[in-house]
Amino acid sequence: MAPAPRIPLRTFYWIAFTQTISILGSTLAALSIGIWIYAETGDVSPFAIISAANILPSILLGSHLGWIADRFNRRLVMAFADLGQALVTLLLLISFTSGAFQIWHLYLLAFVSATFRFLQEPAFRAAITTLVPADHRTRANAIMEMQNPLAGIIAPALAGILYASIGVVGALFADLASFSLAFLTLLWVRFPPQENNHQPGESIWHQAWAGWRFILASRLVFVVFSYFMLANFIIGGVLNVLIQPYFIARTGSEESMGILMSILNVGMILGGFLISMYKGQPRMWVLSCGICFICIGVMLMGLAQAPLELGLVLFIFGMPVTMINALSVSLWQAKVPLELQGRFFAARMQFSMLFLPLAYFLTGYFTDQWFEPAVNRAIWHIFAPFFGENPGAGMGLYIFLSGLVAMLATLPMLAFPKLRRFEQHIPEFN
Repeated sequence: MAPAPRIPLRTFYWIAFTQTISILGSTLAALSIGIWIYAETGDVSPFAIISAANILPSILLGSHLGWIADRFNRRLVMAFADLGQALVTLLLLISFTSGAFQIWHLYLLAFVSATFRFLQEPAFRAAITTLVPADHRTRANAIMEMQNPLAGIIAPALAGILYASIGVVGALFADLASFSLAFLTLLWVRFPPQENNHQPGESIWHQAWAGWRFILASRLVFVVFSYFMLANFIIGGVLNVLIQPYFIARTGSEESMGILMSILNVGMILGGFLISMYKGQPRMWVLSCGICFICIGVMLMGLAQAPLELGLVLFIFGMPVTMINALSVSLWQAKVPLELQGRFFAARMQFSMLFLPLAYFLTGYFTDQWFEPAVNRAIWHIFAPFFGENPGAGMGLYIFLSGLVAMLATLPMLAFPKLRRFEQHIPEFN
């Protein structure tokens, strides 16, 4: 059989560039809608419902979305996902311009849009394995990891400048244009031929859960997979729930919070640039050491009280985040059979999303009911020299302890040789 034609590396760069523009457009639209909702209602409940709508498709449909990514042409799956998100934006635009907008429209469309987004992500992760040579995959994954931080810097600035003149409708037009650019690019480029292990007569349900069967088939794979998910549960829950209120409490200023978030994003982008120069094989001990470094950053964040201290910690903390994410994806791209990667990355996403609501609940509950009230109790004099007694001190202690627990969970990955040398014990398929 003739070898598959080699696809130029610039194909990936074109797709990554247009997808970054698409993410920027979506972030701008989301911020503009958020500004409009808060100005109109003054409530934060809609934001919580939208957050839930953005998570639910991955939890409920993740494995089947991964099956679609493996069963059908991944380029067309990605294009279909962009088209679906563009149609959602168009419906939202019609709702606003017609004057018929109601808040439940946004909840429903957020769920549909998230479904298309979760369809595209495993397809793109799996496609990188065929589009990018092995020694360039970490760079490619680093570029993927830099997309959201880059949008996190540019989109708020654009929203602040343009919202008064273009409003929600203008932002939705920009989002629609960005989706169109990404969609047309996917129609233009070509992917390598795709392997397919579809077995006639096998139920879709059975095929959809193949990613989970791969994870559960090897105890070593399951332990390492669970470790990554545990670290995400501990650290992700804290950062997603507490980071903004903690910054506001420590600095007393929304403007300072915005500056600190930008510093975090700059650190993440710099980390992406640094890891993009790495061409070696992902090593488990490097990943574990990087997560230890992140844990130390989380603990220092809990101790930091002044804006300057927080800014320095966030800049240093942000760098290994993109590094570790890029390396871990590269590791799985090498170890998971290509025909299963869509379902594997969907399972990875599904597992992390499944427990995030619990992490959010526990973080909110313990912070509000235990740690913040503890600042006003006599026992706090033990912690006051380290965390202070001002607003945010209780959150600081919770953040510190979360980093410590994540660190303790990481130590076995370094202590046991089989886990430390995970990549040597699992064969490479790609």
